[in-house]
Amino acid sequence: MLIGLEFRRWRESRQLLFKVQVLGYSMFLLRKPNPASMRRFLDDQASASFSYPEVGATSGKLPEGYAMQHTRKSLGHGPMAFACACDALRTMQQFQLGWVDCWPRNIQVTTGEQIAVLGHVFGLWWLNACRIAYTIDEPSGQMKFGYANGTLPRHMARGEERFQIDMDADETVWLDILAFSRPNTLLAKLGYPVLRRSQQRFGAAAVVKLQQLVSRGQAAPREERQG
Repeated sequence: MLIGLEFRRWRESRQLLFKVQVLGYSMFLLRKPNPASMRRFLDDQASASFSYPEVGATSGKLPEGYAMQHTRKSLGHGPMAFACACDALRTMQQFQLGWVDCWPRNIQVTTGEQIAVLGHVFGLWWLNACRIAYTIDEPSGQMKFGYANGTLPRHMARGEERFQIDMDADETVWLDILAFSRPNTLLAKLGYPVLRRSQQRFGAAAVVKLQQLVSRGQAAPREERQG
């Protein structure tokens, strides 16, 4: 009886607190971490610098030595679609996919804000620390909004990802995701094909999520623009 009770407590503690410092990376968990755990995780990175030197490069010339990924898809048409898409980006809806999530969700989108991005693959959750490297909020008439997340040391990859909503002259609204990255740990290098597939899967899923949000009361997105 006592042995059985102790085993059950041990098993429950493993399910709640299972953490592994693996090959230089942070922590993996069997269950999705709670807000207190994520707050401690971000606090630990508060004084850390970005884990890559080319901070802000998604706003100009992309650096060499990284894998690049560019996704540009139409979300809808007109000012209402643009406003809806911007609201979705402000509330981090692109990360709220079930197998990907983020914390906190109710931040002010300003340079320097930190975000924990969660991934769920092969039955494990892992935390990745990011910081907003810069924001895009063009004056009225430009119709452009967005921000770029840069990686911190406790992230599987190192690099930057920019999310941008813009509306062109014919009032087509676009989601533009531009990223450069490379593995940050030995574990990420060993699992690089999985990491790249996850990044590509995320880009496609983020587009679908925002298209669904914008399409509520909006016309269907126009034909995708290549580029």
